[in-house]
Amino acid sequence: MDADGLEVFNYEQACKLAYAFFEKAARRTAGLEDADHARPQTVGEAVEAYLSDREAEGSNAAQKDRAAMAAHLPESLASATAPPRNGN
Repeated sequence: MDADGLEVFNYEQACKLAYAFFEKAARRTAGLEDADHARPQTVGEAVEAYLSDREAEGSNAAQKDRAAMAAHLPESLASATAPPRNGN
């Protein structure tokens, strides 16, 4: 069967698609892309995800930390693109 680039791929096409798939999966895992929006995560979104995880784990200080972040995290920083996580 000949490669048509839609349903049947030659080796080069398959490698290119696999590379793109795994690169995107790695970026999502590292928090560089929001799984729902496929874009880099902002600092505010990263902080919210962290605080939500702490609350889900039953942290007693999560609400206090949430209030502190709301009071001290400027919008210019909250809306900035978050740096990549280091595999954590």
